[in-house]
Amino acid sequence: MKTEWRISLGITLVMAVALALALSLIHVFLNRFQEHHFDRALVEIARQEAREAPVNRFSFISRPGPAPNHLGPFEKYGVYYDADGNVDAATQPFDVSPPPLSEVTRNPGVPFDLDFKGNTLRAVLVEAPGAERHRLLLAVSRDELDGDDQFMQRAMTLAFVASLLCLFVVALALTGRFTREHRRLAMTLHRVAHGDVLARVPAGARDPVLIQWGQDLNGVAQQLSALIRSQQQFIAYAAHELRSPITALYGELQQALRKERSAEGYKESIETALQATRRLRSLADDLLTLARAEHDPEHFEPVSLSNVFEALVRELRAAASDKQLSIEADFGALSVHGRAPDIQRLLRNLFDNAIRHSPPGKPIRCDAVLREGVVRISVRDQGPGVPPEDQQRIFEPFFRSSQTRGTAREGSGLGLSIAREIARAHGGELWIDGTSPGAVFVMELPVALTATSPRAAE
Repeated sequence: MKTEWRISLGITLVMAVALALALSLIHVFLNRFQEHHFDRALVEIARQEAREAPVNRFSFISRPGPAPNHLGPFEKYGVYYDADGNVDAATQPFDVSPPPLSEVTRNPGVPFDLDFKGNTLRAVLVEAPGAERHRLLLAVSRDELDGDDQFMQRAMTLAFVASLLCLFVVALALTGRFTREHRRLAMTLHRVAHGDVLARVPAGARDPVLIQWGQDLNGVAQQLSALIRSQQQFIAYAAHELRSPITALYGELQQALRKERSAEGYKESIETALQATRRLRSLADDLLTLARAEHDPEHFEPVSLSNVFEALVRELRAAASDKQLSIEADFGALSVHGRAPDIQRLLRNLFDNAIRHSPPGKPIRCDAVLREGVVRISVRDQGPGVPPEDQQRIFEPFFRSSQTRGTAREGSGLGLSIAREIARAHGGELWIDGTSPGAVFVMELPVALTATSPRAAE
């Protein structure tokens, strides 16, 4: 059952109980009110008859019965009883077999219901003034009074049913209007869940909560769309990057089998194939590292930055010496919380990038400071820097700056992407400082709990 139907039925049920209670109270009140006026008129006519009884010699005169409100005048039935309970006079239908006085004895002047030969009468017993112990029983039929009560019941029942139907229709319409924005949210979420990442919640809601929900859902859809586009672009770039070394390897092997060559020729072919294989292996390692970068605090431990840097210097010594570069750094006793191989890979990618873009003979500087529970590390080179138009995309997989496209320094385009993913997997971040000369990459990593800071942040 739809939400608006459930809400409408719930509202209708509550209102039905309230309306039934209200109509019941109104019915009881009107019935008692009408019966009270009827009884008052009956008692008044009975007392008038009783006062005139001695004068009229206890005979009934032609006088209309009680007529309270719109009821009546009714035909009255009466019996005069003497002091011994004998009947002095009676009207129809009491003249044939009047009820015994013992059966109708009630409190004087208090009306009561009298069942006489299958007919329900409204009767009252009063004493006749001036006549010792003479009493008058005056009664009228309840048919009109009971008929009005039944008519009132039918009218209220019809009004009750009609009111509930109208209430349900109105509640359904209002609920549908009020839940229209909820249905839009549900429809958009359904479309997004079934692959339509371009679906958006249309504007027009007035409820601040629904507006916030719509904005959040649109944000999630937008991020999902961007993620899918990034994934598709990543697959396309990866296929493109893998195609070049695979093509070179395939072509070289095909040429080697097509015609006979000398030992020197076969050696050159094998070296070319080996070079393409190295590039494939390096690219596969980078792709695997990028795919496996994830936050796993259970396997984190304190990592000394000095120890990582010393290992990196030994690893990068040859590449730095070829360009006569020096790498300067002082990490002191700072340690970060993470995995040592990942931290080493992160810094190596940054130093590789700095070595690749630094002019010969220029130093590469690495600084680290402790700031509010995080270690901020900056790697600075003296190269041309990153153009402003490329700074927003420098961390995208396979992206190459306009300064390096088509040059010998061109790499796979995954180093900086891997470095940022590793930083984020460790609860940190990596960005480029575009305000400084050269290229300055800044990263923040959580400090290890056992670390001490040799230098306080200013």
